[in-house]
Amino acid sequence: MGISKRHLLISAIVLGTLTGTIALADSDHRKNANTAPTPATISLTDAIQKVQAAVPGTVVGAELENERGKAVYQVEIASLNKSGETTEVSVDATNGAVLAGQSH
Repeated sequence: MGISKRHLLISAIVLGTLTGTIALADSDHRKNANTAPTPATISLTDAIQKVQAAVPGTVVGAELENERGKAVYQVEIASLNKSGETTEVSVDATNGAVLAGQSH
């Protein structure tokens, strides 16, 4: 029993937030599917997995955006240290390429 109630609560909050964010991003994807010139061909889950492989940290948000006629997932990662810094990483939603990361 190495997991404390505090860790379980934190995990539940993070999971709930991530699940809600994914649901919102998926609904945005459906709304924008008719207007985006280049529709997403990879899933949000695949985009998040690619970002997690490239950038250490915890996913705190993700959304599908239309940038200059191209479908791009924006995935926000919180640093593993206590600095509070986040990094926003762009992923091409048509081929899964990790495009760029910007620290905040």
